[in-house]
Amino acid sequence: MGINHSFSPVSVAASTLGLFVIAMFEEQRFYSEKKNEQKIKLLEKESERDDLTGLLNYRALSQEINRLANNSEIHNIVIGALDIDHFKNINDTYGHFVGNEVLNYFSTVFREQIHSAFPKHGYVYRFGGEEFTIVVSNHSLEEVYQLLQSIEKFFNNKSIITKEGMKLTISFSCSLTDRLNDELLDTTLKRADKMLYGVKNNGRGWIVTDQHHQRPQKPSLERKINNNY
Repeated sequence: MGINHSFSPVSVAASTLGLFVIAMFEEQRFYSEKKNEQKIKLLEKESERDDLTGLLNYRALSQEINRLANNSEIHNIVIGALDIDHFKNINDTYGHFVGNEVLNYFSTVFREQIHSAFPKHGYVYRFGGEEFTIVVSNHSLEEVYQLLQSIEKFFNNKSIITKEGMKLTISFSCSLTDRLNDELLDTTLKRADKMLYGVKNNGRGWIVTDQHHQRPQKPSLERKINNNY
């Protein structure tokens, strides 16, 4: 028994149109999903940036440390905790707008210096308020220490000129430590923070590391800052 199949031009056109509509729908769905993925990635990147300074924030810091710790090509990680000296006095004396100028200036200098000295291996994060963190991989603690000394001299010799024409000299306190193998981020940060606390309790305006504990003999940056008030 034979079965005869006959297709009219109308049925063929309907089938073709149906396939076309399905293809268009699938293409539109793929485009929408792609666009949503891009939006999500953009939002994730934005959530890793500090709104004021544009620096990476603590969330990005945690992710970066985990990435570096799991990278077999990374042989050491130096973490630094930094604090702008007497920043509260700046806010109290000149107001928060000037304080924001100082934060932006400080952030810009550090970002440029760290990125220039350690391209693809050095990052600066705003930890909160006037507190910052730096992470440098595949470079020695001594190299980072030497760079920070040069940045310290830069701030000591070059004052900030605010939009209102005020001249401010700032300094920073800093602690540097090596992240130990398999050490949790919080453990390293707590050690750096404890070291920084010791610096702030002993006059500020200097850098301490696991190897450098003595305050260098130099003019007091704290005195220079206070002379501006």
